[in-house]
Amino acid sequence: LRGMQRGSLRVGMSTPHGALPIVAAFMKTYPAITVTTTMGNTAGLLDQLAKCRIDIGVMTLMEPPPAFACALVSSPLLMICMRADDPLADRPALRPSEVFGRPFILREEGSMTRAVVEASFAAERAPLDARLVLGSREAIKEAIAAGMGLGAVFENALGEARRLAGVPLATQATAHGVYAVALRESLNIPTVRGFIDHVPAMARPSADGAR
Repeated sequence: LRGMQRGSLRVGMSTPHGALPIVAAFMKTYPAITVTTTMGNTAGLLDQLAKCRIDIGVMTLMEPPPAFACALVSSPLLMICMRADDPLADRPALRPSEVFGRPFILREEGSMTRAVVEASFAAERAPLDARLVLGSREAIKEAIAAGMGLGAVFENALGEARRLAGVPLATQATAHGVYAVALRESLNIPTVRGFIDHVPAMARPSADGAR
């Protein structure tokens, strides 16, 4: 590992759109380091970090856990996602109470997207009509496009899908951000330290500039 001339790094991602630019910058700077990736939700990635099955996790957190070293990547807003032809698509923002009665598609347990959605609706005491649970944001977007209900994604995960529209959720009950996360003791490993050191250069603010 001396001089970063050899080695490997295992990166887990719940947010590939947030993780891959950092992975790309790291690989460009350290081309001799082999990088492998895996996907998972926040709860699963924290468990893999604790068991040393991955070296870095890039994930959404409400609050950085003290047992880990966490570097902020971005602070995206949560968006209510719908078909582009939905009557709500032109609204500047939506409160949970304003989608009452609409079927909702949720992520699986352990997903931070789901946790933020449920906390935000509970804060307004707005019922959440969960009709379907899916294990990835891409599956949720396809279900929304198929007319199965509304969903929620973070703004940097909405992409360029013209079939869909995203409206900011006006009541976001929790602070949250995308973080690069590692065990504190693993910062002594040059590959892990090198990745964490790339985060400040790649970090970006949310679209509204408020975070």
